[in-house]
Amino acid sequence: MPVLIKKIEKWGCMPNGHSFLFVIDTQHPGLLIPQDMRLLYPDEMSLILEYQFDRVRVGKTSFTAQLWFDGEAKRVIVPYESISRFVDEPAEIDIAF
Repeated sequence: MPVLIKKIEKWGCMPNGHSFLFVIDTQHPGLLIPQDMRLLYPDEMSLILEYQFDRVRVGKTSFTAQLWFDGEAKRVIVPYESISRFVDEPAEIDIAF
């Protein structure tokens, strides 16, 4: 997983036609998402990296990114262990963890 996200960090954008969908456990320790998103999605939610994201950074145990929620930029920290599913449809990748 970090290897794929590292490519986005390097490129600064997604390759044409691609998007990464992450289904995440919103109760996972270390996950940082806007509080209103946590209230809307108390168990799990989908994060999609396609158009409105920036500042992706890859770490050993998590990645960070700036995403837009309702027109506002918010920083998220996503521990890899919080991800229960990863999808990149054009590449025909769909992995459940």
